[in-house]
Amino acid sequence: MKSLKHNRSLRPAHLLLAATCSLACVAEAKTEVKAKIEQLQNNVKASQSNLEQYQSNLKIVNQNLAETDRAIKALDAQKRALASSSTTSGKDKVSVEERRKQVMGALQAERDALATEDRQIEELKAALQRLEDQRVHRREVIAAHEQRLQLVDQDQEAWAERDQSIAQLSTSIDSKRAEAVSERQRLQAKKADYESEVEKWKQQIRFNERAHRNFSKLK
Repeated sequence: MKSLKHNRSLRPAHLLLAATCSLACVAEAKTEVKAKIEQLQNNVKASQSNLEQYQSNLKIVNQNLAETDRAIKALDAQKRALASSSTTSGKDKVSVEERRKQVMGALQAERDALATEDRQIEELKAALQRLEDQRVHRREVIAAHEQRLQLVDQDQEAWAERDQSIAQLSTSIDSKRAEAVSERQRLQAKKADYESEVEKWKQQIRFNERAHRNFSKLK
């Protein structure tokens, strides 16, 4: 009977101890949930910051790509204009060569005529004065043709220099275009990386926000 009374006197103490432990566990659980919620809120903020950074980088890359495409189009237009100018130059060069042949033929004809007339002077003393006048005229014509020949030669040299300049300019344009194409490829690779990061952080934000909502329900 004493033993039974002793057990009855201890029962309230046991209940008090159990209640105390239960309250401590609940308080600790609330503290952990609060800390977890704060951590998730921080994760959401960090993810949002990363998303904004990669979106900014993506915007810059897109702008650089647009500028590079405009540069490539301008270089292509210069290339087409240069090709058109080169075709015109080739036609003009042929015209100059034809003129040279005509002038050389006329010059040679006049020289041959002068040689013939020189022989005729010896044979035809009676016609000496007339032939002398013709010789003066022929020499003036020859001088004019020779002057024209010098001008044609100068034109031919100028066209040769222009052809060389066109070739150098064409090489320069090709080199710049190759650099622009290489830069566009590099920027496109960056764009792909940034787009991948943007998508990744968008998913991370959705995950963190969902986790935040779930843990917020535990408050």
